[in-house]
Amino acid sequence: MTLPPPPPTRRAPVTDTLHGTRLTDPYRWLEESTGETLAWAKAQNAYTRGILTGLPGRAAVEKRVTKLLKTDAATLPSQHGGRLFFRRRAADAEQHRIVVREAGDAERVLMDPAQIDANPNTSVAIAAVSHDGKLLAYGVQRGGKDEQEIRFIDVDTGRAIADTIPEGRWLSYAFSHDKRRFFYSTSGSAEPRVRVHALGTPSSSDTDVFGAGYGQQHLLAAEVSHHGRWLVITVFHGSSADVTEIHVQSLEGAAGQPVRAIAKADLKSSFSGDVIGGRLIAMTNLGAPKWRVVSIDLNQPGQAHWRELVPEGKLSIDSFKLAGGRIVLVYLNNVRSELKVYDAATGRHERDIPLPGPGSVTGVSGEWGSRAVFYQFTSLHTPSAIYRFDLVKNSQDT
Repeated sequence: MTLPPPPPTRRAPVTDTLHGTRLTDPYRWLEESTGETLAWAKAQNAYTRGILTGLPGRAAVEKRVTKLLKTDAATLPSQHGGRLFFRRRAADAEQHRIVVREAGDAERVLMDPAQIDANPNTSVAIAAVSHDGKLLAYGVQRGGKDEQEIRFIDVDTGRAIADTIPEGRWLSYAFSHDKRRFFYSTSGSAEPRVRVHALGTPSSSDTDVFGAGYGQQHLLAAEVSHHGRWLVITVFHGSSADVTEIHVQSLEGAAGQPVRAIAKADLKSSFSGDVIGGRLIAMTNLGAPKWRVVSIDLNQPGQAHWRELVPEGKLSIDSFKLAGGRIVLVYLNNVRSELKVYDAATGRHERDIPLPGPGSVTGVSGEWGSRAVFYQFTSLHTPSAIYRFDLVKNSQDT
């Protein structure tokens, strides 16, 4: 089969010097959303479609693949106040709906994007849930845009709350435990900020909490600690996050408490963690290429006062979660995941969570005060499934 030549692509070389090396890119102009770029994409798509449409057996393959793809899907749940929050998509649906599962496994839909508009490209995502599971913040994205508008729902009644955060590029979200404040951070901005919204007030009154002095190369993420006492702010240096910082702000007493640095950029390492009581429990690669877990006293954050909970081992730690009052770690062993549980106070290894077989754990969730840990598992021959492990009964189910 002889194929016709593809539509021509204009070359316009642009040369940059990066770290002393000259790199020339002849197609830099395609990164811009101009009329020429759109015309080029349309021509390339038409060329590809013209070839694929005439292939023998294509209709049968399309029918089979469509059937395989039309399956129910659900996201990893997050647990708040005894409720489970997640997104579910029916096999015949275009988009996920936000669902809450109550005690007794009763489910109800909190938000269906079809309620917003009839456009199948409008989607909704869970932004944050209050600690007691009473308030939901969700994002609305239209037409596949990166920007999203944040809206709020009273979970008990399912009714909308008047507050909104206007459409923008946001990165992280968190409620204070008293549900009076909602923290969010900007993304892709020349001046990244963590901001606070007082529930019941217009978003025009929102104020900056953190971010002065940081630039477009920094990503800021904010979350409220499990016990609600601290706002934990992580600064990622670049999208690779080879260097991160962790800062905390007390949420007790008057608003606007000073922000204190716990792990600084001069450590030139990565940190990921949460505050339990007065200590930051963090996964870090500082002095440990395969990662370890340390405990840092917020009042004495210097390295001399750190306590190592889980030392670096032969296997690399792939991810970290504080759930069920314990440290849950995902290790990587010859491209296979291993799921291990440790005592959060002593670092003692308690147990391994048995996995369905060789494969990958793609996410772990759970509430600090709960007995359950949820994880998502998949393998080369096993569809993605969500499992619940009971840390008290030492048993699991899907």
